Amino acid sequence: MTDAITHYETHLARVYAWSLGGASAAIAEGARWVATLPLPRAPVRMIELGAGFGAIAIPLARAGHAVVAVDTSAALLAELAQLAGTTALERVHGDLLATLGARRAAWEVVLCVGDTLPHLDSLADVERLLASTAQALVPGGVAVLAYRPRRDPAPHERFVLVRTDEQRTLTVFLEPVDDTRQIVWDLIHERGELAVSGYPKLRLDPTWVSERAARHGLRVEDAPGYRGMVVQLLRRAP
Repeated sequence: MTDAITHYETHLARVYAWSLGGASAAIAEGARWVATLPLPRAPVRMIELGAGFGAIAIPLARAGHAVVAVDTSAALLAELAQLAGTTALERVHGDLLATLGARRAAWEVVLCVGDTLPHLDSLADVERLLASTAQALVPGGVAVLAYRPRRDPAPHERFVLVRTDEQRTLTVFLEPVDDTRQIVWDLIHERGELAVSGYPKLRLDPTWVSERAARHGLRVEDAPGYRGMVVQLLRRAP
């Protein structure tokens, strides 16, 4: 087992876009989803934490928004740059919490989607991110969270086939540790070889997230789901 940053950089990043059906399909799906959200249509300043290869950041930038895409994976940010082409957006390779906390009252929209939130080290870090989000948003600004909620799968449900084709198969095995933590094992089988790597991941209860967000002055609203994830909108008071 390793940490999430190392896991992505050395194991998962190279197949991540493929696992979502390919970069083009994932970007098109991201564009359709963000169009369902109550986000500003006029260009505004947005920051995405855990932007990956740009499935959400690229459509938002193409719509004219000033987007900053933050990720801990240099490999995924390099892929984002290639996919974005001439679309203007800023890429930041760094810690999500530190990057968000460095700019107060700077953003009309903060996004943390794609199941990024459970990659934080602890529940305390999740609460720190919520507090920083409240401080980073301008009055009336909105944050978007999308993550897979905590569940208790039966033993046979802990194996999840993510994608398979004639070249490779990606299977995930979920190993619960306790009520708030699990180990996620990604098994990549290709060309007759099996590569296995695991990393710790939080198990988040949406009710707990809502309660903590409200403590920091953010009004919580539900929103259309995304790739099987629960989606929560957090609004700062005007």
